[in-house]
Formats: sequence, C-alpha cells, structure tokens
Amino acid sequence: MNFREISTTKIILKITCLLILPTSLHAFQNVLTFRPAFQISSNALYCPTHLYQTPVKRNGDVRSRKAMARRKRIKESEEQERAWLNFVNRDLEANTVGKIDPSLTRQMIPAMRSWARRKSLIGAKNAANLLDRFIKEHLAGNKVAVLDPLPFNIVMDSWVKSGEDDAPQRVEEVLRLMQDLRKDHAELSEIRPDVISMSTLVAAWAKNGKRDSASRAEGILSYMEGHGLSPNTITYNTVLHAIAFSRDENKVSRAEKLLQRMKERYESGHDCRPDIFTYQSLITAWSRSGLDGAPQKAEELLSFLDEQQKEGHKYLAPNSHCFAASIHAWANSREDEKARKAYSMLQTMRKLHEVEHNDRVRPNPIVFTSVINACASPVNEDEKEDAFQIAQLTLEELRHSSYGRPNFVTYAAFLHVCATTLPMGQRRDATVRQTFFECCRTGHVSSLVIEKLEEAASPSLYQELLGGSLEIDFDGTQMVTLPATWACNVKGEKRPKSKTRIVAKHLSTDTLSRLKKEKEEDDLVLTWTESSL
Repeated sequence: MNFREISTTKIILKITCLLILPTSLHAFQNVLTFRPAFQISSNALYCPTHLYQTPVKRNGDVRSRKAMARRKRIKESEEQERAWLNFVNRDLEANTVGKIDPSLTRQMIPAMRSWARRKSLIGAKNAANLLDRFIKEHLAGNKVAVLDPLPFNIVMDSWVKSGEDDAPQRVEEVLRLMQDLRKDHAELSEIRPDVISMSTLVAAWAKNGKRDSASRAEGILSYMEGHGLSPNTITYNTVLHAIAFSRDENKVSRAEKLLQRMKERYESGHDCRPDIFTYQSLITAWSRSGLDGAPQKAEELLSFLDEQQKEGHKYLAPNSHCFAASIHAWANSREDEKARKAYSMLQTMRKLHEVEHNDRVRPNPIVFTSVINACASPVNEDEKEDAFQIAQLTLEELRHSSYGRPNFVTYAAFLHVCATTLPMGQRRDATVRQTFFECCRTGHVSSLVIEKLEEAASPSLYQELLGGSLEIDFDGTQMVTLPATWACNVKGEKRPKSKTRIVAKHLSTDTLSRLKKEKEEDDLVLTWTESSL
C-alpha cells in the first residue's frame, strides 16, 4: 500500500466518523495519530467506557461539590426561615390581641417549633413569647388559637434544648402556667400535662448536670408511674443516662433496679421495651463506677447483647458506644494488663467493621483515646514499657486510619501515658516534644494539653517550650499566651476549674522569624510556616 492509498483510507475513515459517530471523532483521531485512547490527568479522570462523555471528576471533588451545595441549601433555608420568623413577629406586633388574621394564628405553633430548633436562649425566649401571645389570643376569643398541651410542650422542649442552667426551673414554670390556667378558666380544665410534658421535665433535669439532677429525674419518673402517665422507653433511657453519668456511688444498683422495673412494666403491657440505648447506659454506669470487676461485667453485658442479636433481636445489636464504654471500664480499672485488653477490644471493633462490614461498631477517635487512657498508670511496674508501646501504636493507627484524627483529648491522654510509663530522661523528653509540636501544628493545644505537658515534660523542656508565654494571674491561674492557630481546632473544652487559661493571639512577623530560626536549629521533623502558626 503506497502513501496515496494510506491518505485516502484516512480520509474515508474520518468522513465515516463525521457521518456515523460524530462524538467519536476525537477517539478516531487518537487511533490514526497513534495516541492512547484515554488519558489520566490530575484534574479529571478519563475512562475508556466513558470516552464520549463529559470527563468524570475525582471522588474528592464530587464530594466537595456536593458538600458545598448542601451547605448552600442549608444556608438558604435558614435565611428563608429567619425572614419568615421576622415576618411573623412583625405582624403580631402590628396587630392588637384578638384582631390578627386566622392565617397568622395558624403560623404561631410552627414558629414556636422553629424557635425551639435553634437550641439557644434567644430561641427559647421567643418561643415563650409566642406561647404567651397564643394564650391571649385564645382568651380574646380567637377560635383558631385552640389551647392544648402541644404549644406548652414545644416551649418546654425549647428550654431543654437551650442548655441553660435554669432550664428545669423554666420547664416547671410552664407546667405551673398550665395549672394556673386550669384554675382561673373553667373552659381550660382539660389542659393537663401529658406523657410528653412530664418526659420533657425528666429530660430537663437529666441533662442539667447538677449533683441531684439524676435523683430529681428519677423522682419525676416514679410520679409518672404512680399517676397514670405511662413513661415510654425514651423516658426511662433518659433517666438511666443521667444515673450513669451521676456522681452517686450506688449508680450501678440504681441503674439495674430501674432496668428491672422497665422489664416488669413492659411485660405487663406498657410501651417501655428495653433497647440498645438502655443497656448502653447500664454499661456506662459500670464503666464509671470504679467497682471491682466492672470491666468483666461490661464485657458480660456485651456478650449478652451479642447473643440477643444472634437470636434475632436486632434492636439489641451492640454499637460503638457500648464498646467504647467497655474500653472505658478497663481504662478506669486497676486490673492487670488493662492496656492489652482495651487494645484487644479495639481490634475486635475494627474486625467487625472492616471484615464483617458492621457499621454500627465503627471505631471513632473517642474509642482510640479510651485505649490510650487505658495505657496510663499501669498497675505493675513491668507493664509500663508494654503499655507505652500500645499507646504509641494506637496513636499511630489513628493518625493513618479513616476513623478520624487525634484531637486535643487524644494528645493529652498520650502525654499522660508518657508521664506515667516512661522514666524521666532524653527518651521521654523527645517523645513529649514531638507530641507537643504535632499538637501545635494540628491546632489542638488546649488547657488540658498544657496541664498534661507540664506533668510529662521535664522542667527544662517545659520552660523551653512555653517559658516566654507563661504568666501567673492574681488568682494563681497559669496564663499561657499562644498563637491563635495552635488552638484553632479545639472544640468542646469546658473546664471552668482548670488551673490553666490559654490566651490565643496572632504573632508578629519578628516573632515568626525567630520561631522559624529556632526550629531550623532543632533536629526535629517539623516545618514552621506563617500558615501553620
């Protein structure tokens, strides 16, 4: 075949492409010019099976776009809801009581729900104001404003969600308001607290966090049982959760008695079947009790739940919180080889999730942190090296896993392990230094981390790391002035009794230059840049 015949063949093939498969022209040109049929670039993934379609972006880009679109929709929805709430408030202020349009009256209860969902003091106050106006509309003869327990329950729920210290008292005020309306107005004699009303009061006390909160919640539960207000599973679980996290030394016996009452009432026909959250709270009570044999009892409950699941009771399938509580029981115990046993439970969780694809027991950073806590303060002297190695391995696994990243509690726990397992010396200082630098780089320096750093580091190392940032306040509080980005990822730390207070501020250019120079002189794997500081 000569050159002219080859050129003619190419022309015929190109014409065929244009007439029959116009979208495949690019592919035929690749063949004729001896180029590969697909290319992989850094921005787009070209697949042979999708050769004639729009290039598919990488999964990370797709997820990022979806997340951005979801955040945009949420923001737009919040703006629309805010505008609607402002409209309702303006119209109510502009009209006198009894003169508002029926359509506006119908929007008052949905507006209460919307304010309650905001989980704030402002939301609770606005919901309470709407309830007050709703009551006035009913008393003024507005037939659309029908009073029943629903609006009262919404306002009580808004106070519970606000998280305020006086939320239980606010809920009780709403209940007293219902009582006063019954006394003062004969036509409102049917407005009485229902199961939801009393369950909300139980939740208010249970979530209050004060010393007698669990006892108050349990007392209200007993009142409900004795006055025909049958509490449901959620009500019992709320009280059990409060008992599990209380400071009562008899929390375990109280929790077990309450579970027994729950079983007896369920067998007699009440809607209070124990579920996985019931047993989760019982395991938590054991893990926080400090009693001898608590870890073994927690594992016994886990085995019971696993047997129930295999027998077909899927609602009792163990979840990651049950495993985390059991690991916490080992961490709080004085048992031999508690570090190994906690680490073994973590590996069991990973096997169930990764091999058996059980998403209910997916580990998270809290579980890894509990294992590291179990490595601190080993009972026997000859276990210290083994415990440190397990803590180091657990931290490394978390760093490179898909279960999350270490947080400030994780770093503080590891520093505590260093303080209780490693002897004072170069190895301990080197480990503490590297851990603290990683903590700074990832933005997880908190007051808890500073306190554990002081415990783990030698005096000279502590002075070297924080010497220029330390001040003692007039009340004896240790103030630490640090770059703002060192604590930028610290979330949820509430320690009012902490002896360390962090003051975050942005560093000047001269300070940044000095820190860069100092770190370059150190033989450490850490790069200090303006973005990381």
